[in-house]
Amino acid sequence: MRLSGRVAAITGGALGIGRATALLFAEEGATLALGDIAAEAARTVAQEIVPGGGTAIAVGLDVGDAAQVQAFVDRVVGDFGRLDVMFANAGIAHSAPFLEHPEAQWHRVLRVNLTGVFLCCQAAARQMVRQGGGRIITTASINAFRGVENLVGYNAAKAGVIELTRTMAVELAP
Repeated sequence: MRLSGRVAAITGGALGIGRATALLFAEEGATLALGDIAAEAARTVAQEIVPGGGTAIAVGLDVGDAAQVQAFVDRVVGDFGRLDVMFANAGIAHSAPFLEHPEAQWHRVLRVNLTGVFLCCQAAARQMVRQGGGRIITTASINAFRGVENLVGYNAAKAGVIELTRTMAVELAP
């Protein structure tokens, strides 16, 4: 059990990569906090973990809202005493040709996929510095390295996540 005694927070933990990671982390012994805008779906994943002997909570979370992100991290630390792993995974996409891509959808995708990652990682890193360490994982995409039509906001946000992650690594390494 490689994660026994570790507390992990996963954003976007209700579906897809987040759900699969939550189930795997639980198998490896982690205590989990699943943050997702789809709170009911996150609760369903948490309920899948508990019968196997795991510990998991689900929290409704809009990763683009700094106050909600801080409240999520505070809840994790309040409930479990620490935060060892932050997996900033929440993401969305909007498909439209570049020339027709609505500005509102551009902002929505960047708010979740880039600003949300920034806010989650910053709040987690502040806690991890206070407690003497931790691990931060982000989700990017191959789309960050090559243009994929009709996904301009998603592609740009995922490219930003890569550079954000590099910058965090350089600044937080000490």
